[in-house]
Amino acid sequence: SLVAGRSLADPLAATDCRPPSAEQWFTGLGSGAIDHLSFAVADRDALERVRAAVLEAGVDAGPIFDEAVSHNCRLRDPDGLVVELTAPKRAVAPAN
Repeated sequence: SLVAGRSLADPLAATDCRPPSAEQWFTGLGSGAIDHLSFAVADRDALERVRAAVLEAGVDAGPIFDEAVSHNCRLRDPDGLVVELTAPKRAVAPAN
């Protein structure tokens, strides 16, 4: 769960969200078999507001980045699980 004042991200959380290495896997470090957990928000404006609130609460969050169909922001929970906030991109009407 998100706790105000507690960092949920390590310094590389926004750029290094790879699965745990074999060494981490076998020593119990990392998040196990779950790659990440995603929570949807309505749109990019909502994503920006939620990210700002998370940062204001003292939680480290990566920058907003774009994928093919969504805008996203990632952070880590205290157990190392990547948590992603995602907003759909607006549909674009096909060109005739």
